[in-house]
Amino acid sequence: MSRAFLTFTTVLGLACALSACSVQQDAAAVAFEEVFYEKTLCFGPCPAFIFHVQPNGQCEMTITRPFREGPLEQLKTGSYTAAMLLSASDWNGQIESAIDKTAYLELRELYDNPRITDLPSTKTTLYGKLVTNRYKGPELSTLYGVFDEAMASLDWQPITNTQRK
Repeated sequence: MSRAFLTFTTVLGLACALSACSVQQDAAAVAFEEVFYEKTLCFGPCPAFIFHVQPNGQCEMTITRPFREGPLEQLKTGSYTAAMLLSASDWNGQIESAIDKTAYLELRELYDNPRITDLPSTKTTLYGKLVTNRYKGPELSTLYGVFDEAMASLDWQPITNTQRK
């Protein structure tokens, strides 16, 4: 083999190794799987909220109708923030497991019947895919359970107007 070819392959190999390291570092920087989980209002006493897990592990929740029971019943209408207690790998693992069990990525975008009016919707967004589950939709309690458990475990702090600026 020529010396130029060996030098080229060495440089190419080094570039590939360096770019692989860069890709691994970038993958580590995007830690938490981003999630949106929303329960909409109904005509009854059901809670209504939006829960958002950001890629940096910061969580936000906006409550439009308070929980009547359970670990979140002390939270009033308003916006809250908390830091995810799980590690990114644990959170992502739970999300991926629930996605696999529910075949989430194969679901339709909408499960509904507009003639039925007294039901809340449950909306989830994972991997950029939005699924609205309101009437005769898929069984997603495994997925909702992951979100509910995370929400219940967090130390929610009210977001003040000065924090929003």
